[in-house]
Amino acid sequence: HDSSVTLFSFWSLASFLQGGNVWPGISLALAFLAKPLGLLVGVGWLVTRKWKQIIIAGLCFIITLTIVWPQSWKQPLIAVGEYLWRQTQMTSIPLPNFYAFPNWTYYPFQFIFRTPEAVLVGLVLAGWFYIHQSKTTRFWSQAAYCAFLLLVLSLAVVRTGIRYALPLLPWIYVAAGWGISQINRRWAAAIYLGLLLVPLVYYPNYYLYYNRLIGGPESAKKFDMVGLCLGNKAALEYLDQQQIPGVVAILGCADSGPYHTGRVLTKDLSKADIVVLESAHQQVFPASLAVLSLQKRQLLNIIKENGVITAYIYRR
Repeated sequence: HDSSVTLFSFWSLASFLQGGNVWPGISLALAFLAKPLGLLVGVGWLVTRKWKQIIIAGLCFIITLTIVWPQSWKQPLIAVGEYLWRQTQMTSIPLPNFYAFPNWTYYPFQFIFRTPEAVLVGLVLAGWFYIHQSKTTRFWSQAAYCAFLLLVLSLAVVRTGIRYALPLLPWIYVAAGWGISQINRRWAAAIYLGLLLVPLVYYPNYYLYYNRLIGGPESAKKFDMVGLCLGNKAALEYLDQQQIPGVVAILGCADSGPYHTGRVLTKDLSKADIVVLESAHQQVFPASLAVLSLQKRQLLNIIKENGVITAYIYRR
């Protein structure tokens, strides 16, 4: 969902700023249907004050929405408003998380310490060049959308990962890329080359990435929940590869276990021969009875991924 809303939100605003009418409306509808958050692209539209373009794109949005959203066929004129109203009436239950600072700083923290250093350099350069150049309507449109989206996210109850703010990332990279492109070509080429190495080092768990400003993912565990739902996959693969028998219980994202193994799993620790404790679960619930009960078991193995512990394996 987050990848889809990011793709279509970016496509909608980018194509609108290029003067498009049809594609911005179509992609806005697809972004909204992926997540209601996609509708915030309209803020970027409104800042431009290109009313004729906004009206045409808005009509394309309504037509696309009506065609591809069967629920709207029953209430074609009020479906969007009614859906958004129902969203505001939902009772939000905060998800357990581990974060060492005030909640309103959560997403700024994520962007500062989970963005590659080269991109942060690009952002600083972009800010410098923006200050010394006249700011265009395109700039204010992008800035307004990003600022409003960040505000909405920061006020939300759910804060369990950077993925919720994924629609902001393309604009961060666009700005950084523009900033880097304004400097000496050799320096720019070196920075781009450095960026290419990040995916190679952290493949396949990009979610574990933290930059050196915070000391990497292991140091980040002092301040942030690291490796949510990641440790059980590697742990189960280890047990299967080593042909270690036994019924397994997972303390963490237990429901994802069947995706990674065909062995018998249980949620009852008393019936488990082996227990996989995800480090993220331990961060959030360090003093829970389930976690403390593992002291009676033997530590079989510690799972490390990209230099950070993501799971512990215990057996009777």
